[in-house]
Amino acid sequence: MPTPFSAYKQNCPAPVQNPLYEEIPPLNLQFPNLSHAPKFSELVYAVQRNTGAQIELIADTALAVMAASVQGHANVELFPETKTPLSLSIYGIGPSGSGKTTVENQITKPIKAAQRKAESEFRHLEVAYKCKLEIHKSKKQEFKKNIRKLAGAGEDTAELEQQMLELAKEEPTPPPRPQIIIEASTSLGLRQALYNNPLSVFQLSSEGGNALGSGALCDFPLQNAGWGGEQISRDTATTGNQTIYDSRLTSLILIQSEVHQKHFESNHQLARHSGYQARALNANYDQVMRNFSNGEKPDTSSYEPFYERVTELLGSMFEILKLQKKEHERFLIKFVDEARFSILGTRNSLVQHSLPGGLYEFAKDHAAKLPENIARVAAVIHYFEGFEGKISHQTVNLAKQIVFWHSFQFLNHFVPKPKSQLDAADLHKWIHHQIIAFGFRFLRTSRILQYGPTGLRKRNALREAIEILTANKIVSEIIYQRPNGKTVTVIDTLPMSPEDNVRLYNEIEIKPRYYD
Repeated sequence: MPTPFSAYKQNCPAPVQNPLYEEIPPLNLQFPNLSHAPKFSELVYAVQRNTGAQIELIADTALAVMAASVQGHANVELFPETKTPLSLSIYGIGPSGSGKTTVENQITKPIKAAQRKAESEFRHLEVAYKCKLEIHKSKKQEFKKNIRKLAGAGEDTAELEQQMLELAKEEPTPPPRPQIIIEASTSLGLRQALYNNPLSVFQLSSEGGNALGSGALCDFPLQNAGWGGEQISRDTATTGNQTIYDSRLTSLILIQSEVHQKHFESNHQLARHSGYQARALNANYDQVMRNFSNGEKPDTSSYEPFYERVTELLGSMFEILKLQKKEHERFLIKFVDEARFSILGTRNSLVQHSLPGGLYEFAKDHAAKLPENIARVAAVIHYFEGFEGKISHQTVNLAKQIVFWHSFQFLNHFVPKPKSQLDAADLHKWIHHQIIAFGFRFLRTSRILQYGPTGLRKRNALREAIEILTANKIVSEIIYQRPNGKTVTVIDTLPMSPEDNVRLYNEIEIKPRYYD
């Protein structure tokens, strides 16, 4: 079933003459083929075969795991002298039975295994730390005892005091807790996770209601700061105020439709005005799982390259974390000129589309974040796949299609739509039904006025809806001359297919019984 976002009219002012101007994709954009990124695509298509879940849900889950794996290692340079994090925020809505938990369990398996391994090593390091701390305390007590003894005898203690100061510098520090995954949590819990591991935190929930009820997801300033790699404050009773620098937070929140609706009745405006929803890659997964088990064990061999890369990246990240460096210099990924100019051209196009009458007139905040999200997704794919050199134009094109698919989902779910666009969505669904149920390709407008959706049985309303679908190349209009010389307006529901005059004649002149 076509999704209603295709009802938007791309109706912005003509672009200015600018060599860096690249038009945005059409609104009936399909989710792209991922074969350019082999580790990514092999996993996604294998999980789809094994679960029957919607391809976009699988790809989003994989993309979030990829971002969590690479955000500790690299930044991307979109503009000269800038460093943009590789963190992503993905917010998906789906009905019960769409496979959110099943998909999450399969794709996050290596990241959970890496955390378990790191936690096991941490426990051994913690035991060693406690032993060293006890030895340090004993030495400290011995110094105190000797200093008191000399002071009581009226002797000089300066040398012992200096030695004690030197000992204080050698006090062992506790090993960092290697926490990467955080599920339902309070804001304080999320801040603690970012403090423990500023390299990479992965906020994960396939039962989004838990995350929404926990408080962390509703702390929009904290979510935005983690996404942007900004400075974060952490205040506790024991340690006082502490500042977290250069932290990274990738989020994957998969939520049931009814929970989303209930949550955003009270938080929608705050989520929009804070910028959280504008930054996120939003999606609506409207399918349920469709695979039927044959009793055999699923083939998961295609998962291995993806699993191995996640394990490799997180293993090296945990090694960096053990060094306890206050600052970690991430690798800076750059674009080839053609790829960077493509993103900048898209940015200029989005500026035009944000003007009155444009597609993003009521979503300027969201449009402003799209070029950065394209750069982030391209860099995540480039680094995760192990591509050499700078980010290619082909990788940017893939990232652009992924990001714009999510952007059109955002327009559908978070931007109020005029009546004409809602009518166009209804007409799109109705036409789809005609194709499936009756096999029609050509439809007279008079038929739509008689049998179509109730809101489209007035000529002006129907005319606006048809113009929107025509602008997005979903339908086209034909002026058909009948044998008696009269002309009628006909809608071609397959405008990209070759002309078929025989079928046109049969469907218009030889009326199906449904017409009567």
